[in-house]
Amino acid sequence: MSAAANGTSNDQYTAAVDKQNFDGRYTAASVLVTLSVALAFYNSLEMVLLIASTFKRWKGLYFWSLTLCNLGVFLYNLGVMLVYFELGNLWLTKTIDDVGWIIMIICQSLVLYSRLGLILDSMRILKAVKWMIVFTSLILIPTVIVFDYGTSFTKFQNFPRGFFYLEHLQVVCFTIQELVLSGLYVWKTAMFLGFSTSRENTRSIVWQLLIINIVIIAMDVSTYNHFAVR
Repeated sequence: MSAAANGTSNDQYTAAVDKQNFDGRYTAASVLVTLSVALAFYNSLEMVLLIASTFKRWKGLYFWSLTLCNLGVFLYNLGVMLVYFELGNLWLTKTIDDVGWIIMIICQSLVLYSRLGLILDSMRILKAVKWMIVFTSLILIPTVIVFDYGTSFTKFQNFPRGFFYLEHLQVVCFTIQELVLSGLYVWKTAMFLGFSTSRENTRSIVWQLLIINIVIIAMDVSTYNHFAVR
């Protein structure tokens, strides 16, 4: 491959992973970013109030994973806002963004895993799910962070190319992970619905759990499709 052709290819990867910042004009994209960030901040505040008022004992994997996931959402959106509107030093804003992303991604899976033992009695499956979360977290997250920083703060042309593929790979892997967790919930709750329940309230709760996890699966699939056609 010629040097000119290689340079063009690298420019394409750089453009693909480049995040557009606010240019001073209120376009549809900038308004959408603003509304999305504001909604995320509102939901984070609401979750803080719900957690504080619902949990009587502030301990356990479910409580801490839910709390930290909410913190991750807050930090991630704070970082997105600071980076997009260029409101601070890029090192600081990107660090806030990436730290929030790490906490949010890991704890989102831990929230589902922490309640899985209530409906699943197979220790083999529970251990497999636990090590799946550990493996994806230790392998994918540090690698993505390194290539993200390399793309933003170095001129080494292979970083944008690597980050382009890693960004898609990590979306696929985390989507599969969420599908496995939600699929286990759907599987077990569907089994519970097959049994006759004497209390209508119990059946209603099981239906809610089933619908929630089907919605999660649909959201994961839509996220994957977004990156697949990008």
